[in-house]
Amino acid sequence: MVSISTISNITQTVSTTTISTVAPSTTVVKTTTAPTISTTNSSTVKVSAAALTVAKAAAVATPMSVAQILATDDKIPAGTIIKDTAANISTNLKALGALSTFSAVTGITLSDTKAGTIIVARADLAGDLSDAQNTGPNLAVLKKITSSYVLNVSGLSVSDALTLKSPAKTATLSLSISDTVDNISASLTALQTAAKAKAIASVEILISYSTTFPPKPNLTITAAQLKASPELLATIKGDYDLTITGVLAADAVTVAGNADKVLKASGSKSTQAKVAISDASANLVKSIATLEIAATAGRLTSITVSDGKALVVTQTQIKASEKFLNVTFTGNAVVEAKEVSVADFVTLEGSIEDNQSLVLGKQSIKDTAANIQAKLDQLDAAVEAGSATSASGAFVLSNIAVSDKGTITVTNSNFLKDLDALKVISGAYKLNVTDINVSDALAIKAPSKDATLAISVKDTAANIAANWDKLQAAVKAKTLTSISVTDSASSLLTMTAAQLKANVDVLKVVTGDYKLSVTGVAAADVAKTLTTKNIYSVEVKDT
Repeated sequence: MVSISTISNITQTVSTTTISTVAPSTTVVKTTTAPTISTTNSSTVKVSAAALTVAKAAAVATPMSVAQILATDDKIPAGTIIKDTAANISTNLKALGALSTFSAVTGITLSDTKAGTIIVARADLAGDLSDAQNTGPNLAVLKKITSSYVLNVSGLSVSDALTLKSPAKTATLSLSISDTVDNISASLTALQTAAKAKAIASVEILISYSTTFPPKPNLTITAAQLKASPELLATIKGDYDLTITGVLAADAVTVAGNADKVLKASGSKSTQAKVAISDASANLVKSIATLEIAATAGRLTSITVSDGKALVVTQTQIKASEKFLNVTFTGNAVVEAKEVSVADFVTLEGSIEDNQSLVLGKQSIKDTAANIQAKLDQLDAAVEAGSATSASGAFVLSNIAVSDKGTITVTNSNFLKDLDALKVISGAYKLNVTDINVSDALAIKAPSKDATLAISVKDTAANIAANWDKLQAAVKAKTLTSISVTDSASSLLTMTAAQLKANVDVLKVVTGDYKLSVTGVAAADVAKTLTTKNIYSVEVKDT
């Protein structure tokens, strides 16, 4: 029943009329087409229930800010909605979660024009964030946010970061990781996937005071990981060292430069990354000059010969690569030195084996014929023994090369004694064997395909005279260059008239003061025979 005062003589038709008053609660009066109301001098109007329906609507909540919620003195009205910025929610997250009547809040709307960021420490969000049964107070606040936002969780270990799930569909995770360098490098691929999905905000490498001094972490990754992880590496901040492993020799400069950029972007005090080279021996030697520069700058941590073959380098390269040869080689690499001078073939080993991770396996000499001749006995001892010994160890002398096409002169006795060395001499040269008797001269052969014999025979007149034809053949072959007689001046070199005619060349190489006796000379040839050099006697034989 509704009473209306001080109305008289009014006739009114009410159609679809709404009367509203806004107060702590709202009363709404609704009528449908009502009958005519008549009064005569009366202060009371009576309306039947069928004619007028009065309904009281439910209360409509007004959004409140965080400040207003905290000002309620923990007496939050039921059905309250919070509307505020992500920054204010983030700042007052713990305070909101601590309210005993926070359960009265039915939802939180963020007023940011773009998705805001709420920052919270992992320690303040215990347990599994995606677990519906997780009723942690701070998490309860986050779960009531209905707007899209970025949830930046800090203080995460690598394992925690990789398993953490968002508390709600409206929250996009942005992770701030703090962990040891070992844990970070061990999960680099998974972390890169998360970083590429923009789920990682930052990575901090924790300092391990027990393992490093000064306490500065060193992140070690492969060259492939450096190339494949730009998004992750861009999130790493702080002061740390960076080492790239598995770097090819030809890529050393490029990889080091790219790693330097990562360090610079991180704000590290280290300006130069280091690299560990791993490549085939031939590639290492090919890039040895570049690697020497890197080693001089202190950029090389180690070198691995990936194919296990020896590093074949020249003496010039060895002398120009002192820093390279001082780098640690994994697996005790073998060096083969070629084109080594005779003067350095023993002492050179010291410059290599000063590095305990290097072993000099072989040496190949390249020098002038004169220098080789001067040390032939020593070289032969090295070849004959199978290895030569220096102050620091032993090595194999595998080859001796003549660089100037010169002449090596040895006596017959030295020829036999130094034959092992002579057999490994390469490069065209003349081998002059002196003081060799006729028998040995006729039997001797060049010790190698590159040696041209130049024999100097020294023997008795009898032995020489007994082999004129063979000696003539040797002269014609240009292997016999001289013949000298060892007998006294009274000894005679004898030959027949036929031999004199057939062996004209051999007489030209007979040296010294000798006497020649020709037998079986025809009368007609006597005069000509008497003109022969050093002729002493002629025996005429004719009819």
